[in-house]
Amino acid sequence: MDETTTHSQFLFIVRIWLVEEGRGGAWRGSVEQVPAGQKLYFTSLGDLNDFIALHLSDSVTTPTAPKGKVNS
Repeated sequence: MDETTTHSQFLFIVRIWLVEEGRGGAWRGSVEQVPAGQKLYFTSLGDLNDFIALHLSDSVTTPTAPKGKVNS
């Protein structure tokens, strides 16, 4: 795996379930960003999309130290 690939990987756990309400049902969900453990409960896919987009945009603006030999 090259450096570009390792720096552009993210892990999210998404859970979606049906809640019975009266005659119909409603979908609910949660998303967790791993390993930070930040979690969001959502009722619309737009909220899920916003949560993931926020974490991806944060990673782009956060500078990372270049890989290489570390001098002590």
